[in-house]
Amino acid sequence: MDSYYLYGDTNDSNKPDARYGAAAMALIDMELFPVWALFVYKDLSSNAQAPKPDPLALMHEDAIILAPVINGPIIKGMLICKETASNKRLKMRNEDGVEWIIDMPNVRSKIIAEENAELTYTRF
Repeated sequence: MDSYYLYGDTNDSNKPDARYGAAAMALIDMELFPVWALFVYKDLSSNAQAPKPDPLALMHEDAIILAPVINGPIIKGMLICKETASNKRLKMRNEDGVEWIIDMPNVRSKIIAEENAELTYTRF
């Protein structure tokens, strides 16, 4: 994949946190990372030197939350999602099949990637 990004920005200041990169690379190795989300591959792969988080991600066909961390009623992680998930309540699963109901934010473009997104969940 790296060979397709010959003229990309080499500035590391905008790289996602390493735990997000580690989660994405593990999901790619497991063939669970969605193809539509590969637009963030270069940034995630260039900064993936952290231990794999547990869980790796919460996944839905229209959204993924990398390296989710629960803090009270909030789940925080890197949200990558399609416009079709905008303002919806999605049933998401981690890589072990545990289900969560997550409230998605308003998405104003076709696909977004937001680091440290804070989302509410209703049950797990």
